[in-house]
Amino acid sequence: MPKSTKKKNKAPLETAIDSVLVLDGFNDWVEFPPGSMPSGNAITCSFWAYGSDALPRDTSVISASDANGNRILNIDLPWSNGFIYFDCGNNGTSVGVDRIEKQASPEVYRDNWFHWAFTKDAATGEMKIYFNGQLWHSGTGKTIALPKSSLVRLGCYGDSKYFYPGKLAELQLWNRALTEPEIKQNMSRRLIGDEPGLVGYWPLNDGEGAIAEDRTSNANHGTIHGNPSWGPSTLSLVDAIPSESENEKAPSSPGTPTQASDTPMITEIVPAGSAIADKNTAVIQFDGETNYIEIPHQSVLGLTNNFTVEAWFNAQTLEGYRRMFSKFPGFGYGLVGSSLLFTTYWIQDYAAAAQLTAGTWYHLAIVFDASNSVYFYLNGSLVQTVAGESPATLSTGALEIGRKAEGHDEYWHGQLAELRLWNRAKTPGEILSGKSYSLVGDEPNLVGYWPLNEGVGTTIQDKTSNANHGSIRGNNVVWGLSTLELAAAELKSDRGTSSQAIEEQAQPSTPEGKEQIPSIPGAKVPSQGETAGKLETTPAPIIIEMESLSDEAVLEFFTKGNGAIYDSVDTALDQMKAQGAFARNAVPVFIVISGSVATTA
Repeated sequence: MPKSTKKKNKAPLETAIDSVLVLDGFNDWVEFPPGSMPSGNAITCSFWAYGSDALPRDTSVISASDANGNRILNIDLPWSNGFIYFDCGNNGTSVGVDRIEKQASPEVYRDNWFHWAFTKDAATGEMKIYFNGQLWHSGTGKTIALPKSSLVRLGCYGDSKYFYPGKLAELQLWNRALTEPEIKQNMSRRLIGDEPGLVGYWPLNDGEGAIAEDRTSNANHGTIHGNPSWGPSTLSLVDAIPSESENEKAPSSPGTPTQASDTPMITEIVPAGSAIADKNTAVIQFDGETNYIEIPHQSVLGLTNNFTVEAWFNAQTLEGYRRMFSKFPGFGYGLVGSSLLFTTYWIQDYAAAAQLTAGTWYHLAIVFDASNSVYFYLNGSLVQTVAGESPATLSTGALEIGRKAEGHDEYWHGQLAELRLWNRAKTPGEILSGKSYSLVGDEPNLVGYWPLNEGVGTTIQDKTSNANHGSIRGNNVVWGLSTLELAAAELKSDRGTSSQAIEEQAQPSTPEGKEQIPSIPGAKVPSQGETAGKLETTPAPIIIEMESLSDEAVLEFFTKGNGAIYDSVDTALDQMKAQGAFARNAVPVFIVISGSVATTA
């Protein structure tokens, strides 16, 4: 295919889609020229879709037909019966079409962004459907080719019926059946428009007007009908890879693995092994009926008290008992209605009332201390403390995420992310400071860490060296996209508490290269002369004196670094040195409240 004639100042090199096409489901559609639909033996049609809560109903996302109205291609996402239908090819009759179909749950087609790819190769007889880069359904013996189309429409079927309600982005048509690695590679990035085999590329992010621009040199621009809107999008894609016309060092073309490796650039929704670093990374959808994760017992998981559990959760249902985590006959936690719940099985139920909204992300931390009291934290704030009398029973049973291990019920309905298990009671400051960051997995006292962001497959990875890996059980395992935003994992040194992020925040540089002490609301900052030479510690700490510590100061301090509370500066330095916190010459910052923390000045 010739290089794109698109002007460079409008090339799709953004890191995120600014706007998307929003269809109302009543009379909105886009009509493309007949030549935009490939003909012959092979095709790939892919796009991102965000279906509205009006689904399921009779809808067609994209359709093509010949001059006699015979369908050549049609994708129902879904039909009113919940089936996703993929029709492709026609032998010249109204019924001479190849089809594959599969029942789908609402979690895969509405209220979130999902990537779909539909492929056919009549030469091999294979038709396939890919969901979020993974093969979802397939059929064989499908050998009818695609004739030339006379009518091609997005958002409805044929002569304007079965309108699709929702958002669409990144529509691509290829004249060949892409492979699974190619689909995975292309789904999370923009295209240029000159990729081999690409015959139509409509990002659908024009933002205004009645034209949906085709970024290929074929210029099969679409005409928008009805009254659709251009809405903001939370869908994020990486930059397009420039072609030779825009970069003298042209990489291998998108859709083809590089020469240096047999693996694609992007092998999952998120790079393999990474923790959640921003919104729209992978997240598992628990169906509330059959899905859960089973993790075999290891001795490090056999905790009875003096431990902390954490999780981010997004509940689709706030009714009845819903378990996030269960280790029978030891302990478990979850929700009962809108209340937070922690259970020591056969011993005691601990509950804390909370104001929760379905479909919203919350951070939950529960501390079960050495005195058998439970501390419930929601979004970093203490909600309630409940006293107890006995530790949990030592459990050697499997750990289950997403249901109650005893009785095999109380299934979780919604999303879970960033599950953590610590073998000590964490402090309020540690909970507040750590909730908005992913982890590395080598943090002290961390015995289990499951980001739950694999994106494909049925294996769940524990990022700690304990390797408490698990397997997803149940029907219709679904990976979706998450809107949860967490800062990237901070690399630790010698499993200490220092990080490069703290170093950079503790001593930002002025234009002249001089060090500055960070600004903390209400702080009286001593001069370098007041503290220099007074501490026989390498490196010397920065000490900030305050009369009191306001809520604003607490929030800024604990969300910009690994804050902790100590009896004295000397005690803190001794502990940090013992943990290897200065392996990379980090400069510790201490906030000293007058009369409560000793200084050496």
